[in-house]
Amino acid sequence: MIESKNSSPEPIPTASDLPKARPLGFGCLPLVVPGSRSPKEWLSDVRRGLEQMATVSNIAIQVRPEHLPERAEHPGAAEPSADADSEDDNISEGFWVEPEYGSISFEVHIPERLQKDILSDGSISRRKVGAEHFRVRTEYAFHGPATFVWVLDDVDPSEVNGSDAVLLVYRFTNQELQRGGTGVRMARVGPSPFHMDALLRASTSPQEAALSVARIAMYGYESVEFLYDRERSEGLDEAGASLEDSLRDQLSLYYWLQRQVNRDSREVGALADSTDQLVRDHSGTGLSGWWTRVLRSSASARRLGLQALNLQTRETERAGFSVAMTKRILAQSDTLPAFEPYLRQLSDENNQALISNARDVVQFVETGRRSDFEVLMISAATVLGGVAGGVVGFIAAAAGAS
Repeated sequence: MIESKNSSPEPIPTASDLPKARPLGFGCLPLVVPGSRSPKEWLSDVRRGLEQMATVSNIAIQVRPEHLPERAEHPGAAEPSADADSEDDNISEGFWVEPEYGSISFEVHIPERLQKDILSDGSISRRKVGAEHFRVRTEYAFHGPATFVWVLDDVDPSEVNGSDAVLLVYRFTNQELQRGGTGVRMARVGPSPFHMDALLRASTSPQEAALSVARIAMYGYESVEFLYDRERSEGLDEAGASLEDSLRDQLSLYYWLQRQVNRDSREVGALADSTDQLVRDHSGTGLSGWWTRVLRSSASARRLGLQALNLQTRETERAGFSVAMTKRILAQSDTLPAFEPYLRQLSDENNQALISNARDVVQFVETGRRSDFEVLMISAATVLGGVAGGVVGFIAAAAGAS
């Protein structure tokens, strides 16, 4: 049984009474190989890439053959980018290869003397994480990969947090993989690190659930403590494995939804550009502006309207799917609802204001264009009628004269 609470963690009498704790961070950092021609080749390439890293140990690739796809299941998934920081990761339908289930884990040592250069761009306030040994575990769940980064050093939790560790591990791993020349790359879907400072520790008093979560209100990233009952777990390793199991599906769904939102946002950007162009077309003056407005903009308006309608349909479907899947995952008895607020926030995220604006612009300009076109037709009919009448009169006069 798992429980969640929003109160502060129980008071700790003295520093000496503090149970052993382990910081951790979350992200989406799957390993991809652009040149892999088959899933089995991907497995061997990933292992070879990790094994050539001198500071990596305890590599465990737990992916069964029946859980490997026979081919790329998503458009573009077979040829991922070779760039370490590829924006395509944030909108990818899937990664090559993306097992249906399984995991890849390894431990990595990143000496403190190297951390200053790796983090020299100011991505975090400090130039070192405060730890050197990390366990990286990427779980492949129903909706895609989710990554847990654990700090393995026996450190004061106030001196290190897992979010910083995620960024450090990502950059160091990619640097070493690139240096090894195996073609393996660690992809990244933002936000990675996830915006949460997390810690796993033993509860100081008995609790009904094997795991519980305490949210601590503070500025910046949300601070969360995961508490495990010492009567039900032998230590941090066992409790950590249980925690991964209870969070995996939520985190997998979160990053899948985030990629959907990112793709929609990119298309909404294109929608906004098309809307601005249509407004400019209808703002022209003189004969050229009139010609464009009345005779050339109809197809553009129709395309914009269809684009807006398609996006609105997709967002509505995504929101419904998100709500249903979040409810389903949280209803599972072994789920710890740590990411529930974030999933609900993604479910509510939409671009309806921009989509509605595009549809309003289409309606407005098309109404004006039709009016101008009707005036043109009436004027043309009048002119043509006059000309026709003149021609008929001329013919009649000529016939009478003869």
